[in-house]
Amino acid sequence: MEKECNVVTLNGVEYTEINRLNNKNNTYVVLANLDDPSDFCIKKLITRDGLNYINGLDSEEEFKEILNLISKN
Repeated sequence: MEKECNVVTLNGVEYTEINRLNNKNNTYVVLANLDDPSDFCIKKLITRDGLNYINGLDSEEEFKEILNLISKN
């Protein structure tokens, strides 16, 4: 069985979603560059008017908190 994977283009680079987690009423996605898996980013998923948007995180503290949660999983 194949798993559907979400692909997102950011600044002309294609990333695939490798993880999704919820924390404090927010949904976060971890994205990895399809051509360079060492290139990854963490973004916040925002739903507005039924559409999903990917936003950056609000602070370095938020990044560290989510990175810590990912490392525990």
